[in-house]
Amino acid sequence: MPITPDGQFGNRADAHINLSNSQVQLFGARPTTESMLYSTARFTAWFINSTATSRQNLEEKSVAEIDQFVALFREMLEANVQELVNRRTESEAAK
Repeated sequence: MPITPDGQFGNRADAHINLSNSQVQLFGARPTTESMLYSTARFTAWFINSTATSRQNLEEKSVAEIDQFVALFREMLEANVQELVNRRTESEAAK
């Protein structure tokens, strides 16, 4: 399931990141990360349900849909971690 960003993709992502950044100040990084993961899972479950035509259809397609979203999350997480590794490599080399 490839991402198909529209003109507002970055703005929506930034809004979520900004909210999380403000919550880090109040609650800490780990609790904020956990609640963001929960909310993403909850919203994604709602989305999967909203595209199902029946209970049976939801049951039939949910495993494949979950696998696709988990794979997409892993791909995005790995890419973002690698970006941070690269930044640290450049930063530490400049010292």
